[in-house]
This record gives sequence, structure tokens and C-alpha cells, in this order.
Amino acid sequence: ELSLNKNSQGLGILALLAQGLYFLAPAAIWGYFQSIGETFTLTFADVGEALGLASLAGIAGALLVIFMGNRFGRMWSMGAGTVVSILAVWVLMNESGFYWFLTAAALMNFSWNFTFPYQMGTLALFDRNGSIAVLSLLVQTFGLSFGPLLASFLLTGRDFSSILMFCMGCYAISLFLFFASSKLGERMKP
Repeated sequence: ELSLNKNSQGLGILALLAQGLYFLAPAAIWGYFQSIGETFTLTFADVGEALGLASLAGIAGALLVIFMGNRFGRMWSMGAGTVVSILAVWVLMNESGFYWFLTAAALMNFSWNFTFPYQMGTLALFDRNGSIAVLSLLVQTFGLSFGPLLASFLLTGRDFSSILMFCMGCYAISLFLFFASSKLGERMKP
């Protein structure tokens, strides 16, 4: 049973919705990443190489969270990570070779691993005993499952631009909802 008090329960749900949207976006992209790589005229091996190298950027994102902690505040850090996510999707719209594709993949991996801990920290503000983490796992799984499904409805031939625009919108709305829930939560403090 969740232990959210009445004042923060709605804000916790709003923050969970924000996290669901954040997870929906990269899942929609990863479901078609190989095909997106083909629009960059890359081979399967090129895409695999880019993803392998981009994983190093993911490690760097996680290490940066350890180094920074909450020095700049959750919202500023989450905002920076989300902007990098949007930038990564914008780079995917470039479709011009291996290095741009690698850059997009690296930025996505970096921002995912950098932003997620700050999201969890924000969610924890709305739950005194940490049980909101259980709902968070459900929301994450929902986003990861339905991202590729929703993207399939947006796909038109070999044009991924509508999927990519949708994902940038999900990232932006997610950040807005996290920001709103956090600001409203601060106002409710005694």
C-alpha cells in the first residue's frame, strides 16, 4: 500500500506520468534504431559499432551523477539531461553518416543514465517510505513496452521524422510535468 499523504498523492501521480513519457520516447526510438541507422546509410556492423561505443557515454552519464550529486539541484540536472535527450533526437533527424549517428546514440545513452537518477529522486519526494518505486517500475515498463507500439502507428514508410518529433514532444512534456510536480510539492511544504 502506498503511503503518500493526500496532498502529495496527486503530485506523485503527475511525476509518475512524467517518467512514463520519458521512458516512452527512447523506447520508441530504440525499437527502430537499426532502421534509422539505415537512413544514415549504415550497415548492421556500423550500427552495432556505434551502439557499443555509445555505451561508454552511458557509463559517463552515470559517473557524472555520482560526481555531481545534488550540487545543482534535481530539476536543473534533470532539465539538462532532458535537453540532451532532445538534442540526441534532433541529431537523428540529420541522417548524414556514421559520426552523426554515433553522436546521437552517445547523447541518448549519456542522457538516459544521467537523467534517470534525478527522476527517481524527484519521485521519492512524494513518498515517505519509498513504495512509489514499485509504481515507478510499472510506469517504466509501460513506457518501454508501448513506445515501439505507438511509434508503429506514426511510421510512414521509411520516414522516421514523425516518430522523432513525437519523441522530442514526450521529452519536453515529461520535463514540464516533473517541473510542475516539483514546484507544487515545494509550495505544499509546511
